[in-house]
Amino acid sequence: MADNYLTTAEVVERYFSAVNAGDWNEWLTLFADDVVLIEPIGTIEGLENLRNGVGVLTKVYSSFQNNLLSYFVNGEHAAAQTHISAVTASGGKIEVDVCNTYTIRNGKISHQKNYLDSKELQPFLDELKKQGY
Repeated sequence: MADNYLTTAEVVERYFSAVNAGDWNEWLTLFADDVVLIEPIGTIEGLENLRNGVGVLTKVYSSFQNNLLSYFVNGEHAAAQTHISAVTASGGKIEVDVCNTYTIRNGKISHQKNYLDSKELQPFLDELKKQGY
C-alpha cells in the first residue's frame, strides 16, 4: 500500500494558505517533529519549540500576511519568494520581501530557512521587548 503523503507543492501551498488564514494549528501540522527552522534572529529546533514560538507570534502581531509571489519545487526541495505585510500589537508596520527554502520529507517540512533583510524586523523586535520576551 502506498503512503499518502502530501507532495512538496501541496505542503508549500497549504503552508501559505494556513498562515494567511491565521490557522496556526493547521500550519503546525505541516512540520516534522524534528524540524529545524532557521530565521535571521535565531533557530528553532523541534515541533514543540515551534509551537511555543507561534504562541508568541499571536501575541506580538495584530495582523500578519505572508503573500506567496512564486515558488518552485525540485523533488523534496522547494523555494518560495514572498512578501510579508504585518502590524505589531502596538501598531508597528512591517513590509519585507522574503525567500524561504524547504526540505520536505514524507509530506512534512523537516528543514526551513528564511532569508530577509533583518533590519525590517525592528518593529517586531521592539514589540517582543515591550511584551517582555
